[in-house]
Amino acid sequence: MNNINDNIRNFRIKKDMTQQFLADKLFVTRQCVSRWEQGKTLPDIESLEKLANIFECSINDLIDDNSVKSITIEEAITNKKKTKFTLLSLAFSLLAIVLTGFSLYYSSRENNDGQRYTFIRAFGYIESIDSENGLISFEGSFANVDLPPYKFLEDDAAINDNRGDSISISELKLNDKVLISYEPNFDFLEILVIDSEIGEALFGVFVSGTQEEYNSLEELRNEMMGINYVVRTSEHEETCLTGTYALSDISEKYYYESIYDVYLSLNPFFVTNDLEIGLITSNGLRVVETIDPLEQPDQFSFSGEYAIDGADPDEIESNNVTYNIHIDWVFPYISLEIFEYDKNGSLINEATVITLGELRSFEADPDALRCLVKENKTIKTGNGDVDQAVVFELLLGEKLKVDQADDYGAVTDEWFWYK
Repeated sequence: MNNINDNIRNFRIKKDMTQQFLADKLFVTRQCVSRWEQGKTLPDIESLEKLANIFECSINDLIDDNSVKSITIEEAITNKKKTKFTLLSLAFSLLAIVLTGFSLYYSSRENNDGQRYTFIRAFGYIESIDSENGLISFEGSFANVDLPPYKFLEDDAAINDNRGDSISISELKLNDKVLISYEPNFDFLEILVIDSEIGEALFGVFVSGTQEEYNSLEELRNEMMGINYVVRTSEHEETCLTGTYALSDISEKYYYESIYDVYLSLNPFFVTNDLEIGLITSNGLRVVETIDPLEQPDQFSFSGEYAIDGADPDEIESNNVTYNIHIDWVFPYISLEIFEYDKNGSLINEATVITLGELRSFEADPDALRCLVKENKTIKTGNGDVDQAVVFELLLGEKLKVDQADDYGAVTDEWFWYK
């Protein structure tokens, strides 16, 4: 292990802890843990002791090989007061840097008389909402950055979400990440909500025809039949679909959304059970929609958010995501009747193809030059089920695309190759 931030992250992952879970154990914010893991700040000695207890390791396993290890742990504990004083001094120095950086910065604009005046913009989090006294308090993005409270019974600031749409005071929530704008005399101009805290991260969706209960993504991966899923992680998309999906992104200054359009072709006659749509979330997997294939519904939509690792103090910390599931109800062939003819036009062979194995292994008669393929299927109409047959002519070497369904009703394109 080389440095503190990597060590904290590695131990946390090894213990299968989220940043929020670890933060709750330490009585700090998730952003605090995130900044430690990014190497933007260092935990103090008391936090190091708590981390070592939680990770069941020694402090020496956590601290930086090249710098902190030059000071022994015993000396650090003995000189806690001196350490706290040093950290306090460092905090004041950091505050001075922050004031000229991006946590607090100054802007100017013209008033109605054409005169320019200065106002301050700062990133932070909503720390408390006191409705009785009309007071909203903020915590700065960096430690020890004091932000003024918003007295909403006295001030009349614009309150907007991260798409710039107006929202009300009642829509503000604790731990919302905000960009506030105020004048030096603390008159508020705007509160812009960049992000809200994620209660449950949405990573993906799955469609199942198995009627089995799935508790983990690994269980889905092990299921070779009857399952379709799309998963979005912080690193990549993962899919196991009999259909296809298309991904599009919406990107604005403080708003980002990934939209997945998932396309599945299903045969209602081959679906032996009701289909189930489930969500893959940070709290596990759960079924949220049950589909009766006889009703043939065609579209479902699910939305949520997931955290973005390594977000800076002046950036959004979560990504919006929407999964649109489009179902095309297709009626594949029930059987293919094949009639083969020789060069004289005489019928020399008849065959019937039903299964996928028979479709792929079919071989033409050595004396045949052409064939007629009768595709038999049953379709649903407003007047009930109707048997349908279509005849195609193929010369030797030509192929015909047909719809093939598996045992769970998932329909894929297959080829009948006459050769």
